[in-house]
Amino acid sequence: MDVYISTQEHHAAFMHALLKRELRILRGKGMRVAFRERPPGVFRCRVNAPRLFGRRDRRGFRQAIANAVTVFVIQEWDYYVGRRLLISTGWTNDRDWELVRARLKEDRSLFEGYRHECMHRLVSYLEDNIRLDVDGFVNFRMPDYIDYVGKAAGRILDDLLLEQENREFIGVLRQFVERREEPMDLVHVVMMSGNRFQIYDRSMQVVAKSVDSAPGAGDDEVRQEDLLISALVTLAPRQVTLHGKCMAATYNTLTEVFPGALRRCAGCRYCPARNQAQRHNEPT
Repeated sequence: MDVYISTQEHHAAFMHALLKRELRILRGKGMRVAFRERPPGVFRCRVNAPRLFGRRDRRGFRQAIANAVTVFVIQEWDYYVGRRLLISTGWTNDRDWELVRARLKEDRSLFEGYRHECMHRLVSYLEDNIRLDVDGFVNFRMPDYIDYVGKAAGRILDDLLLEQENREFIGVLRQFVERREEPMDLVHVVMMSGNRFQIYDRSMQVVAKSVDSAPGAGDDEVRQEDLLISALVTLAPRQVTLHGKCMAATYNTLTEVFPGALRRCAGCRYCPARNQAQRHNEPT
């Protein structure tokens, strides 16, 4: 059984490497497979299938070729749909487009869903055809490829804009803290259930009201931690000791707003976890 794969000559080396890898795996399983490239960009792939296992071997052979072509198409997304995507979406910011392109090229998981669809279409096609022109297949059998990549690019752009907004937000908070004329030397933040908190000074005197008394305070954990960030920015301490756990996003924000100033307590009588353990071990 022979299958012929055609690509552009400038893509020949990459396709050659992919086919070589896939067929080497089949040879390791005892299958008699081979391929050669002549002329450049045209590959003749062959499997000599015995009668007993012929159907199984031919199926595995088609799947191996389909896998090689799938990897090729996904890796070369920019060649197949990049320019069309740029034109159809009217992308005007070259810097944003370059950032999105870089993220698409780095993170192959963004194509994972479509990779399975591409593989399925190729296997189905090869069941009835022995000649596959890769460019033609992508253009006529994968018309939704550009839509899939476009949606992925849109999600990436949203993430990039969110990251930019977050950096700007952190910058504003840091400027506010740095301009504070009389910053506190040290504060202790004691986290409680429901992400409620209490802030104390070096002498363990309360310097901020409990969130239970704050206007609009409730059980919304995200709001509670927003209030925590606001309170600490207002106090502008040089050092912050955290007793207990807060949400990871909040902790990351605090480390950026107070670089080098935030530390976690290893365990003391003010830490909620230790207090709970002590109460649990007390005799009744």
